[in-house]
Amino acid sequence: AIPEAEYAALLAQLGGDVTLDDRDVAEALDVLLALSSRERVRRLVVCHPELLIMGFELPGWMDFFMSYGIKRSDFFKLLSTNTALFTRSSLYNAGLVIMFLTQLGLTQRDLAASIIPRCAVLLGLDPDRQLRPVVGFLREQLRVAPQHQQAQLIARCPSLLAMSVEQQLAPRFEFLHGLGLSRDDAARVASTVPSLLLSDPEPQVVPKLQFLACECELGHDAALRVASACPSVFMLSSSNLGSKWRFLHVEMGCGPAELAAYPQVFSASLLNDIGPRFVFARKLGLLHRFEQCGLREQYGQYYRDGLCEQDMQYERDGQNERGAQYERDGRNEGYPWHEPKGASLHAGKKHDTSGCSSATRTASELPLASLNLAKLLGSPIPEFVGMLEADEDSFAAERFHWQVTEGRRWSGMVTVFARDENPTLKTGSW
Repeated sequence: AIPEAEYAALLAQLGGDVTLDDRDVAEALDVLLALSSRERVRRLVVCHPELLIMGFELPGWMDFFMSYGIKRSDFFKLLSTNTALFTRSSLYNAGLVIMFLTQLGLTQRDLAASIIPRCAVLLGLDPDRQLRPVVGFLREQLRVAPQHQQAQLIARCPSLLAMSVEQQLAPRFEFLHGLGLSRDDAARVASTVPSLLLSDPEPQVVPKLQFLACECELGHDAALRVASACPSVFMLSSSNLGSKWRFLHVEMGCGPAELAAYPQVFSASLLNDIGPRFVFARKLGLLHRFEQCGLREQYGQYYRDGLCEQDMQYERDGQNERGAQYERDGRNEGYPWHEPKGASLHAGKKHDTSGCSSATRTASELPLASLNLAKLLGSPIPEFVGMLEADEDSFAAERFHWQVTEGRRWSGMVTVFARDENPTLKTGSW
């Protein structure tokens, strides 16, 4: 089924005296054809003809990976996505890397579920020259000292071990520190969101800090504190972050004081937690049980100048018009972001928030009490409904109703649910 002339052309690319009659080639074809269909094998060897002269080595590689729980179909996938591992490295080196990882505390399950499928290239690296320096960086710079924490971080983001400390990890960590974060805070952010170290962190970090500083009116220093306390803000999309702030600000009346008091609100789900809990408590007329007097006085510096000019306009137009403006701007775009003139975040420089508009709302115009978001969102559902003297079934029904009605409007997300007695929404980080 595979033309002999096509194979002859492929083998010619390898040079030397390799022919179709060589036992090595025949063995390679037997192994590959036992793993997948002829058409998939043909496509594989067209792209990677070097596999044809590995006939006597492929069975050993296959047994090696299967001993760690890798399926035959997944091994075939590895051949196409990590060909250099098989052609340029050795089983001996792969064994040394496995030994190194297990000494760090990674389990066979970690190897089968994370390391091998997601970053098999690690098995071709030198444990002493390439892997050990990264572990030292995690321990010394990211403060990930306990061995079990190192294992958890590597299992969660195995690509970290493939990075160069000098050329990639260290400069990117210094960028985070240069934003104004202390080394401990930068370490906490990087270990919580290790993807910031896998590529240039600036596009992922700068817009979020600008959003917190200007749109949420926190200012530079408070924005850094909020991001440090809730590093997951750097994992959220702009529309996700904007939709959460829009609901908190417009519907719930929250401002910088509430965010500063409970930064973890951004890690909560708008569709599963923030919206349903607020609406349920409000519907029962018991929202006052989650109010906290004095919070805004405690964070009074955020209100001395009032709201930004943009919010002044929204207030003049009326709250309903504000919601309409958000809708006209596009639901999926979230709260509009405005980069202040001259704003630039580079290593060693603080974010310039001088372009953020000043505000004019006076303290007397603010609500006397603010929401205690930690109390509203920080407790398990049974404890939450207990505070309202309600039952979980009533909350579940109200939550589902809100999710498929108002929740869709606020998030701009088309919800997907199962058609059964207990529908459950697939909302992800929303």
